[in-house]
Amino acid sequence: MKLKVFWILNLMKKYLNNFYFNLSFSIIWILFSIFLFLIKINPSKGPSILLGDKFFHFIIFFVMAYLLLRTLRYSKINYNFKSKIILLISILIFSFLIELVQNLVSYRYFELYDVFFNFLGIFVCYFVKIK
Repeated sequence: MKLKVFWILNLMKKYLNNFYFNLSFSIIWILFSIFLFLIKINPSKGPSILLGDKFFHFIIFFVMAYLLLRTLRYSKINYNFKSKIILLISILIFSFLIELVQNLVSYRYFELYDVFFNFLGIFVCYFVKIK
């Protein structure tokens, strides 16, 4: 029994340290987040949450930054300060662009607080995952 658990843990570690696994998981997360940011939400049907929306912005971009930093770590690109900063700036630009696209859609709108919580999620992830 212990041998099977050890084998499963080794297999999981092998996949978690694989560049292509991390890249595919990152792409899936980005596509999922784009879907979430562009779906039509009817606020009258669900519970009214004032800060819940901001919490989700924070979590989505925290996880996105984590996954992309992990992908960068296992890529052939040097995992140094410069490459991490370029990646984080790219995520910040993506965050701002997704809010601008929301403004172009008739049922969504641009909100500066969303951008702030997106940025906050990215920065907190960077300082939590500083390795």
